[in-house]
Amino acid sequence: MRMTVDLSPLAHERLRARRNTLREELGVVADLPAAVVVRALLAELDADPNLAAAVRDRIADDPTGYGRQ
Repeated sequence: MRMTVDLSPLAHERLRARRNTLREELGVVADLPAAVVVRALLAELDADPNLAAAVRDRIADDPTGYGRQ
């Protein structure tokens, strides 16, 4: 299944920077795809009820997700 997400330029830059940091920490030479990060985040949400609650609370505070760019 394919998913498209609209990100502001700032949010896109934050994701790119995070991917680059992870790539460097993992010693990965090639680009780290955003999909790999999203899959890992989903696994963490499933495994960590506190993280899931924090995400729920953030969505409750800002349903559009554009409040903190």
